[in-house]
Amino acid sequence: MFTNYNLNDGKNMPLNTLNISTEDTNIEEIIEYNKQISVFNNGDFNVEFLIIYKINEEDIILKSGIFNKGFTRYIGIPTNITSFYLTITIINSSSMEKLAFSNTVTFTEDVDFEVAGNFSDFNVYRKS
Repeated sequence: MFTNYNLNDGKNMPLNTLNISTEDTNIEEIIEYNKQISVFNNGDFNVEFLIIYKINEEDIILKSGIFNKGFTRYIGIPTNITSFYLTITIINSSSMEKLAFSNTVTFTEDVDFEVAGNFSDFNVYRKS
């Protein structure tokens, strides 16, 4: 089962809590987000990223929404998560998409990425 959340709150800031209803128990969990993942767009394109991790055997999918050059988007994740799957997609002015990064990321602290270049020659950097 997949749970899909779009965490673009319109303020480019991470959300602090997320309510998740569990199907098995109908109990709502409140999850504290004390770690954050950020992606800075320093390229001549738009960027969107997606994070997938598990809570209680359920895949949680978080989407950044599309953002322009010069902007950073943040997604908060729970403290107990030590790895997640990250995809970063770049989008040109003709709405063509290209996968820039796709990998499992392990970490203990906040993680910062930067995407730079142009649509045909780009790089993804892990800054922390």
